[in-house]
Amino acid sequence: MSSALQSFEQAIAAGPPPADLSPPLRALWFDARGDWNAAHQCVDTLDQPGVDAGAMWVHAYMHRKEGDLWNAGYWYRRAGRPAATGALEAEWRAIAAALLALFSVASAVLFHWVPGDQMQGIMFMKNLAIAGGFLFLVARGAGA
Repeated sequence: MSSALQSFEQAIAAGPPPADLSPPLRALWFDARGDWNAAHQCVDTLDQPGVDAGAMWVHAYMHRKEGDLWNAGYWYRRAGRPAATGALEAEWRAIAAALLALFSVASAVLFHWVPGDQMQGIMFMKNLAIAGGFLFLVARGAGA
């Protein structure tokens, strides 16, 4: 499993969610802490900032977890994903890995794309490599 995914899981056990978490990652944080209502509230409104396919995937997962498969199916379709059928824990990890991959790519582009600066080029490639690791976890599962 990725060390960044492990760090995210350890941060969940450590205390309150970091203030800069995106709504979908915040939802996963609350879900891991057992607060379904707070998790659902993070991804329940389509007009809030940060709502995208990732947020819709988390929304689908939340309804699947509560047993509302019809509603979950709606959100899986909105997210452009097939309805999950495996273990909830495996889906949670796949979602977290996908969202963290997106964060890694965004960080690379926003903070490390400085043509001509060798150190920033190294940091850019590092972030892309981390994103690739996360995408491997999404495709193959956290135990692969």
